[in-house]
Amino acid sequence: MIKINMKNVINYYFIPIIDNIFSFIVCGIALFIFSNAAIQTYGEEKDRANKLKVSLEDLSSIDELTKLYNRRAFLSIFAKQELKNAFLLTIDIDNFKLINDSYSQYVGDRILFQSAEILLDSINSDKGEYAARYGGDKFVVLIYAKEEKDARERLD
Repeated sequence: MIKINMKNVINYYFIPIIDNIFSFIVCGIALFIFSNAAIQTYGEEKDRANKLKVSLEDLSSIDELTKLYNRRAFLSIFAKQELKNAFLLTIDIDNFKLINDSYSQYVGDRILFQSAEILLDSINSDKGEYAARYGGDKFVVLIYAKEEKDARERLD
Protein backbone atom coordinates (compact mmCIF):
# COMPACT_ATOMS: atom_id res chain seq x y z
CA MET A 1 0.00 0.00 0.00
CA ILE A 2 1.16 3.45 -0.88
CA LYS A 3 1.37 5.94 1.87
CA ILE A 4 0.29 9.47 0.83
CA ASN A 5 1.77 12.38 2.66
CA MET A 6 -0.95 15.09 2.63
CA LYS A 7 1.59 17.83 3.20
CA ASN A 8 3.34 16.90 -0.04
CA VAL A 9 0.02 16.72 -1.92
CA ILE A 10 -0.98 20.19 -0.71
CA ASN A 11 2.41 21.62 -1.59
CA TYR A 12 2.46 19.88 -4.97
CA TYR A 13 -1.13 20.49 -6.15
CA PHE A 14 -2.91 23.19 -4.20
CA ILE A 15 -0.23 25.86 -3.72
CA PRO A 16 0.36 26.22 -7.48
CA ILE A 17 -3.43 26.42 -7.98
CA ILE A 18 -3.68 29.12 -5.32
CA ASP A 19 -0.75 30.94 -6.93
CA ASN A 20 -2.52 30.77 -10.31
CA ILE A 21 -5.79 32.00 -8.83
CA PHE A 22 -3.98 34.82 -7.04
CA SER A 23 -2.14 35.75 -10.25
CA PHE A 24 -5.43 35.67 -12.16
CA ILE A 25 -7.08 37.98 -9.61
CA VAL A 26 -4.14 40.40 -9.65
CA CYS A 27 -4.15 40.47 -13.45
CA GLY A 28 -7.91 41.04 -13.47
CA ILE A 29 -7.62 43.96 -11.05
CA ALA A 30 -4.74 45.46 -13.05
CA LEU A 31 -6.70 45.03 -16.29
CA PHE A 32 -9.73 46.68 -14.71
CA ILE A 33 -7.67 49.64 -13.46
CA PHE A 34 -5.82 50.13 -16.75
CA SER A 35 -8.93 49.72 -18.88
CA ASN A 36 -10.78 52.34 -16.81
CA ALA A 37 -7.82 54.69 -17.19
CA ALA A 38 -7.78 54.03 -20.93
CA ILE A 39 -11.54 54.66 -21.21
CA GLN A 40 -11.20 57.90 -19.25
CA THR A 41 -8.25 59.01 -21.42
CA TYR A 42 -10.22 58.11 -24.55
CA GLY A 43 -13.17 60.20 -23.33
CA GLU A 44 -10.90 63.16 -22.57
CA GLU A 45 -9.23 62.88 -25.98
CA LYS A 46 -12.61 62.64 -27.68
CA ASP A 47 -13.80 65.80 -25.86
CA ARG A 48 -10.58 67.57 -26.83
CA ALA A 49 -10.99 66.50 -30.46
CA ASN A 50 -14.60 67.76 -30.49
CA LYS A 51 -13.50 71.13 -29.07
CA LEU A 52 -10.80 71.37 -31.73
CA LYS A 53 -13.36 70.51 -34.40
CA VAL A 54 -15.65 73.30 -33.20
CA SER A 55 -12.70 75.71 -33.11
CA LEU A 56 -11.72 74.77 -36.65
CA GLU A 57 -15.30 75.17 -37.85
CA ASP A 58 -15.39 78.63 -36.26
CA LEU A 59 -12.06 79.56 -37.81
CA SER A 60 -13.24 78.42 -41.22
CA SER A 61 -16.57 80.28 -41.06
CA ILE A 62 -15.78 83.55 -39.24
CA ASP A 63 -13.93 86.47 -40.82
CA GLU A 64 -10.96 87.19 -38.57
CA LEU A 65 -11.05 90.97 -38.94
CA THR A 66 -14.78 91.72 -38.64
CA LYS A 67 -15.90 88.66 -36.64
CA LEU A 68 -18.78 88.29 -39.08
CA TYR A 69 -19.54 85.16 -41.05
CA ASN A 70 -17.35 84.85 -44.13
CA ARG A 71 -18.54 84.23 -47.68
CA ARG A 72 -18.41 80.43 -47.44
CA ALA A 73 -20.45 80.42 -44.23
CA PHE A 74 -22.89 82.95 -45.70
CA LEU A 75 -23.56 80.78 -48.73
CA SER A 76 -24.02 77.69 -46.56
CA ILE A 77 -26.41 79.42 -44.13
CA PHE A 78 -28.29 81.26 -46.87
CA ALA A 79 -29.00 78.01 -48.69
CA LYS A 80 -30.76 76.68 -45.55
CA GLN A 81 -32.73 79.83 -44.62
CA GLU A 82 -36.47 80.27 -44.74
CA LEU A 83 -36.79 83.17 -47.17
CA LYS A 84 -40.40 84.18 -46.54
CA ASN A 85 -40.38 87.89 -45.63
CA ALA A 86 -36.60 87.94 -46.00
CA PHE A 87 -34.62 90.80 -47.47
CA LEU A 88 -31.03 90.45 -48.57
CA LEU A 89 -28.96 93.59 -48.62
CA THR A 90 -25.60 93.97 -50.26
CA ILE A 91 -23.38 96.72 -48.96
CA ASP A 92 -20.22 98.07 -50.55
CA ILE A 93 -18.02 100.72 -48.91
CA ASP A 94 -17.51 103.44 -51.53
CA ASN A 95 -13.93 104.41 -52.40
CA PHE A 96 -12.50 101.89 -49.95
CA LYS A 97 -9.36 101.31 -52.01
CA LEU A 98 -8.69 105.05 -51.95
CA ILE A 99 -9.06 105.07 -48.14
CA ASN A 100 -6.65 102.15 -47.82
CA ASP A 101 -4.14 103.73 -50.20
CA SER A 102 -4.36 107.21 -48.68
CA TYR A 103 -4.59 106.49 -44.96
CA SER A 104 -3.06 102.99 -44.56
CA GLN A 105 -4.41 99.51 -44.29
CA TYR A 106 -4.76 99.93 -40.53
CA VAL A 107 -7.32 102.71 -41.04
CA GLY A 108 -9.08 100.60 -43.67
CA ASP A 109 -9.23 97.67 -41.24
CA ARG A 110 -10.71 99.90 -38.55
CA ILE A 111 -13.39 101.08 -40.98
CA LEU A 112 -14.24 97.47 -41.88
CA PHE A 113 -14.41 96.51 -38.20
CA GLN A 114 -16.61 99.47 -37.28
CA SER A 115 -18.87 98.80 -40.26
CA ALA A 116 -19.27 95.22 -39.08
CA GLU A 117 -20.22 96.43 -35.58
CA ILE A 118 -22.89 98.70 -37.06
CA LEU A 119 -24.28 95.81 -39.10
CA LEU A 120 -24.33 93.52 -36.05
CA ASP A 121 -26.22 96.15 -34.08
CA SER A 122 -28.84 96.39 -36.82
CA ILE A 123 -29.79 92.71 -36.94
CA ASN A 124 -31.77 90.44 -34.65
CA SER A 125 -29.91 87.13 -34.52
CA ASP A 126 -32.73 85.60 -32.44
CA LYS A 127 -34.93 85.86 -35.54
CA GLY A 128 -32.32 84.20 -37.78
CA GLU A 129 -30.97 87.44 -39.20
CA TYR A 130 -27.28 87.64 -39.88
CA ALA A 131 -24.55 89.68 -41.49
CA ALA A 132 -21.51 88.46 -43.35
CA ARG A 133 -18.41 89.86 -44.95
CA TYR A 134 -18.72 88.77 -48.55
CA GLY A 135 -15.19 89.84 -49.42
CA GLY A 136 -12.99 92.91 -49.37
CA ASP A 137 -15.26 95.86 -48.67
CA LYS A 138 -18.50 94.02 -49.46
CA PHE A 139 -21.02 92.88 -46.87
CA VAL A 140 -24.36 91.09 -47.01
CA VAL A 141 -27.16 91.29 -44.47
CA LEU A 142 -30.23 89.07 -44.25
CA ILE A 143 -33.13 90.58 -42.33
CA TYR A 144 -36.81 89.75 -41.94
CA ALA A 145 -39.64 92.27 -42.28
CA LYS A 146 -43.29 92.10 -43.25
CA GLU A 147 -42.88 94.59 -46.09
CA GLU A 148 -40.06 96.20 -48.00
CA LYS A 149 -40.78 99.61 -46.49
CA ASP A 150 -40.31 98.11 -43.00
CA ALA A 151 -36.95 96.70 -44.05
CA ARG A 152 -35.87 100.06 -45.47
CA GLU A 153 -36.93 101.90 -42.32
CA ARG A 154 -34.92 99.53 -40.16
CA LEU A 155 -31.81 100.06 -42.19
CA ASP A 156 -31.98 103.82 -42.50
